[in-house]
This record gives sequence, C-alpha cells and structure tokens, in this order.
Amino acid sequence: DQAGNELGGNLDQKYYVTAAMYNAFFYASSVHATIHVLHFLMTSALVEATKDFKDMNELANSYAKNIRNKYVQVGTLLITDPNPTIAYGPDGTTVLTPEDASLITGINGMGSSQAVRPILEKLLNTWGKTGSAKELLGGLMNISDERMEEAGILAEFRKHFALIKPFASELTNAFKTLDRKKFSAVESKLEENLNDCGTFQSNINNLPTWIELMSATGLIHGATLSYSRLAVDHEIMRWRNIRSATWDAADINMINGILGTIVGAEEGRHLMGSEMDDEYHADVQDVLEKFDGKAETLKLAYKKKLLNDRS
Repeated sequence: DQAGNELGGNLDQKYYVTAAMYNAFFYASSVHATIHVLHFLMTSALVEATKDFKDMNELANSYAKNIRNKYVQVGTLLITDPNPTIAYGPDGTTVLTPEDASLITGINGMGSSQAVRPILEKLLNTWGKTGSAKELLGGLMNISDERMEEAGILAEFRKHFALIKPFASELTNAFKTLDRKKFSAVESKLEENLNDCGTFQSNINNLPTWIELMSATGLIHGATLSYSRLAVDHEIMRWRNIRSATWDAADINMINGILGTIVGAEEGRHLMGSEMDDEYHADVQDVLEKFDGKAETLKLAYKKKLLNDRS
C-alpha cells in the first residue's frame, strides 16, 4: 500500500482497532510511570525545603510518604536497567531475566526496550520546565481548548482541571499568610532542590507552579484506574505477542503487574483531599475543604447524570 492511497484487502477493522488500543495502552502506561518519577522528585524537594516551616511540612509529608514507595516500584517493575550479561538456559536459549520482563522497558513486558527511556526523560524534563497546569495539558494534547469544548472531549476532566489554578492560588496565600519569611525561604530552597536532582531539568521556582503541576499530573494520574481495566480484555492484550496462539508466562506477568495498579486507591487520598491525615492549620484546612467540596459536587453531579442515562 502506498501512502495516501486506500488500504487494500478486506481488513477487519475491529481486529486492528484493538492493536491501536494496545499501543495507546502502552503510551498511557509510559506516561503513568513518568508521572510517578516527577511526583517523587517534586515531593522530595518540597519536604526538604519545608523542614523549618512545620505547617507546610505536614502537608508535604502527607503527599510524599506514599509517593516514595511508588517511585521504588517504577524502578523495580516498570523501568529497569539492562542486564549487562545475557543468561542462557541449558539448551542454549535465552532465559527470561527481570530486566526483560520490565513492563515498560522489557521486551517481555509490553514489548518495548531501553530505547523508550530517553523519550520519557525528555517528557519528564518538559514537565519540569513547564510554568502552569494549562501549559502542561496543552503539551499533551493535539487539539485546542475550543475544539475540545465543541466536541465534548474530556468534558468532566476539564471541570476538575478548572479548579487547579484557583486552588493553587488560595493554598499559596494560606501558607504565605502564616509566615511570609519562612514562605519565602521555602520557595528559594524548593528551586534549589529541584535544580539538584541529577539530570532533571527544572524551572520551578515558586509554590503556585509546584501545586499546579502536581495537581495537573495528579488529575491525569487518576485515570490510571480506568484505563488499566483494558488489561483484562484478551482482544487487546493479545497484541503483546500477536504471533503466539497461546498465552504464556510473560503475558501473565504483564497482566498481573498492570492489574496491581487498580488496587492502589485509598479512601480519602485524592487530588485536593482534605482528609488524608490529621487536620492541618485552620487556614490551610479551610482551603482544602473548600476545593475538596467543589470536586465532590462535580463527582456527584456526574454520577447522577450517568445513573439517569442508564434508566
């Protein structure tokens, strides 16, 4: 077939669309892993920067304590260094190594290789040099806000996304009001820490930007539970090794690893959550409860709409 010409043959569109969905699944999984790396760098930098500002440090630690574990899991299960030696079985065939089975970078994971790592590093650094939530989302989309509005694309997502900027502004003001001198010191240390994270490239030098980028990527990360359901659809997962007529150990390893993300939800731990740990300073708690309530209102309205559509 030549570019620009119609595809020849009697193609089964339903068959090949599942291949496209598998590719999209791999893309989403790669972005998902990169979000975890960003969150680890961001929260670690803030925890260190706020050690002398107790009220802010409490909130920073609330976010950071679970994120550390996820970062370790990325380096163990998703993106791992290549094995320096090739292992061979007694019959001379290559033995499956943990590196081969890495879900993102392993040939026996989702079918990729180490070649994806510089691509994800570039994405990570792009986020680090981004100045706002709107800019970050714009870099991931290939369609304008106006066109999304007209077509009804990500309609509910964009309602929650619209809360991010005012949330960042009000939470920043709450902390700044508590102690302007300590707040100023935190922003200086935050910038310094983020510029001292290995090869990570960061232009983040203030708390509002930090909150916006964490909130934007956190909201995107929330879709993980939804898209991970594709891992139990055999018509999609068969494309890990479409040439094989049977399921094998590598298929099972990949599917089980992906399904592990579905059980990651924790009651009360979500974007703009106000009940993650003990209550924070009253001014901070007020902001969290205000925006947690706004998000909850949106969720309940959408739930009602879905139930009405079913009836």
